Amino acid sequence: MQKASAPQQPFLVYYATGTAHAPHHAPKDWIAKYKGKFDQGWDKAREETFARQKSKGIVPVETQLTARPKELPAWDSLSADQEEGLCADGGSVCGGTFARGLPDRSSDPGD
Repeated sequence: MQKASAPQQPFLVYYATGTAHAPHHAPKDWIAKYKGKFDQGWDKAREETFARQKSKGIVPVETQLTARPKELPAWDSLSADQEEGLCADGGSVCGGTFARGLPDRSSDPGD
């Protein structure tokens, strides 16, 4: 149909899944897959993710990790209750929600 109506125009399909917004919901078994995967906190998780991206060639090896935004407190400055709610539990729910939203639904929590 695109070729018939406007053959000189490029064709664009924008596909956006609806899982990247709060509140996040996932079945308990999907949340359980990510239990403990984010206990190290956002500062360390960010460094680990960045290192994996560099090792896989997603970003150039010479790329430098940007500084944490000043509005986001350092993970080490949070109380145990804040850590548990924000990243440990919240990260497990987000991980389960996002993985479940993937087309093949077979995401490896390590990736």
